Amino acid sequence: MRFLAIAFFILASFSISHAKKTSFSSSELTKESYLPAAGETALLGRFSIGNSKTSLKGPAGTVLDSKAENTDFSYRVVYGLTDSFTLGINGKYVISEKRDNSYGAGSSINGTSQSLKSSGIEEPEIIGAFRIYENEASQVRVNIHGGVSPKLQTAKYATATSDGNAGTGANQYRFAVNFHKEVDTIEMSLGLSRTFIDLQKSEDPSNSQLITENSEHQTTEITIGALKQLTETFSLGGSFGLVFGEGYKATGFTNNQITSTLNYDSYSASALNLTAKYLVADSSALLFDFIALLNISQTASSGTVQLNVGDASSNSFRVGWLQSF
Repeated sequence: MRFLAIAFFILASFSISHAKKTSFSSSELTKESYLPAAGETALLGRFSIGNSKTSLKGPAGTVLDSKAENTDFSYRVVYGLTDSFTLGINGKYVISEKRDNSYGAGSSINGTSQSLKSSGIEEPEIIGAFRIYENEASQVRVNIHGGVSPKLQTAKYATATSDGNAGTGANQYRFAVNFHKEVDTIEMSLGLSRTFIDLQKSEDPSNSQLITENSEHQTTEITIGALKQLTETFSLGGSFGLVFGEGYKATGFTNNQITSTLNYDSYSASALNLTAKYLVADSSALLFDFIALLNISQTASSGTVQLNVGDASSNSFRVGWLQSF
């Protein structure tokens, strides 16, 4: 938290010291605080490609090394009921997720490997946003956001013989508040979000009696960022985020009999997001994002055996088109 406060102060100082050098007429469409006006619809489509890896280590050595590659297309449609209140929907289609698992000396199946594949439609999220405060003189805005993603399909995890789907296996609820401050050509943002995930359940695609359940848990995310308008049509910025998650339990069942239990402790992670926005026209913009996981800290236990979740990394590149009409 101290880091966030210092970073926000540095950004504010930089903005104020440069406030009188350059000024552009900023488009609402490319602002981080953008909400569609009354009667306006905003459509955002994004294509994403990324990769990740993680490992699970125990006293006897590496239990699991896992690497994944994924591509997906996501969309968002938002309609302005008033100038300060919007409703919409988020959705995603997972084009392909390929995961390679290798088991090491710490596993009972040491020396074996698996190649797993998943694809399909993820549950949509019904979203709403409300601008609770706006001051044109100080150029400050405060938006609150909420989202509900109901479980609409049976989540199926990938196995060596059957592909999985993109089902989340749980109802999810999200609430966020975002503060935005503009100083000349820089828009600074500070956000706080909370996500609630109820009991997650997934099953083997070829055998519905093989089930994995994760207990309810919650995550909190704090983000700080700045977006600099370099020209009348081009903006460049970035944000830093901290995520804190509660512990949860992963339990495997066969015919309602417990076959394995893995207790994950609470965790923390940090991520960096670099973004660029290009205003093609008054109602159209190209968006580019690079997102990288910087670190994650988490441990787990299986009975009396302590495990470490380590060597985790993830990055993705997204390109999107934002259109208002």
